[in-house]
Amino acid sequence: MDTETILQKLREEVALITRKAPENVDDSVPLRSCGIDSMSFLELLIFIKKEWDVDFLQMGLSVDFLKNLRGLAGRINEELSK
Repeated sequence: MDTETILQKLREEVALITRKAPENVDDSVPLRSCGIDSMSFLELLIFIKKEWDVDFLQMGLSVDFLKNLRGLAGRINEELSK
């Protein structure tokens, strides 16, 4: 799976969580700017676990890849490539 495909699925999920149209979710801005708060971030992590079996809660979270959806998609892709 490539990063762009992952990014599209993340964008769709964030749109669902924040009740926005997917095309209105900017993947380059901080997650908070997308409307993601602590509770919705947990929802997003659960979605990632179910969709790709990547459990960031177990791994620990690094601030670097959490800056925006693009970074998050890249990190998921790295985990899937292992």
